[in-house]
Amino acid sequence: MFMLLPNELQIKIASYMEPRDLKSYSLASKQCRKCALEHLQFKVHDGDSVERAEHAGARKFALTLIDDASITLMDPNKVVELTMNRRLMVDVLNFKNLTTLNINNYFTLTQLPPLPSKLETLRCRFTGLTELPALPPTLKTLHCDDNKLVKLPVLPLTLRTLHCGFNKLVELPVLPSTLLDLNCEWNRLRKLPPLPSTLLTLNCRFNPNGILPALPPNLVTLDCSSTHLIELPALPSTLVKLYCSSNPLVQLPALPQGLKTLDCSFGNRLTWLPALPQSLTELDCAGNRLKAFPTLPPRLALLSCRGNPLKVLPILPSTLKTLRF
Repeated sequence: MFMLLPNELQIKIASYMEPRDLKSYSLASKQCRKCALEHLQFKVHDGDSVERAEHAGARKFALTLIDDASITLMDPNKVVELTMNRRLMVDVLNFKNLTTLNINNYFTLTQLPPLPSKLETLRCRFTGLTELPALPPTLKTLHCDDNKLVKLPVLPLTLRTLHCGFNKLVELPVLPSTLLDLNCEWNRLRKLPPLPSTLLTLNCRFNPNGILPALPPNLVTLDCSSTHLIELPALPSTLVKLYCSSNPLVQLPALPQGLKTLDCSFGNRLTWLPALPQSLTELDCAGNRLKAFPTLPPRLALLSCRGNPLKVLPILPSTLKTLRF
């Protein structure tokens, strides 16, 4: 765990804790200062900020590359986070303790260099990448959205977050059993691999897959809008938000009792809705073929039902704030 504070504040804190005469300070004071400096990350971007941070006793840097001076003045082993821009690229393998690498908005980049072995977070969005290198076994977070990727490499067993939307992927590799968050929207996926039981969030909208695998037992959020689905699998009891608009669905499965948001609007062919859970607060079923409603839940705050052949509405709960009819 670390604290990422504004750079000037970090320097003031570290300078304040720096004893002028170590002999006059207790062992506890020395240990507190050492612990603080071990966990503080100093955000630096040029030679001047590097010098000031070094003087304050900085041991970890979050470096944004702007000029060569920031590199030559610092120990690369102290850099734990590195942000590179289009004007300056360096060999990331020189940063032995790097845990976070950001290379975003580099539109002409087609390949990444080999990655450091301790890397935990990789963000490479809005580039021209057509492939990724081998991923380090320590990686926990991968954001590679908005590129030209047609496939992904083998995913490390430590991965928790995978955002790979807005690419040209036709399939996904085997998903690690540690994965919590998967966003693969706007690709060309015709099917999804088996989903790990740890998964909490799944966004696979705007893919032509047409079918979903069995859903994980602890899933909280599912967005499968515009995926050519003709039916949904059984929904886990933990589900809180369900977005399944713009599919040719003719019916919905039983809804979990803890569901709060349901969007089954436009493009579906629903003629009836299942029993609505008491927990539901938002319901968007516009653009279907509904002629009647089940009893509306007592906490409902938003109801959108326009574009249906409804003749009458059911009794509206007193909690309703928005009605689109």
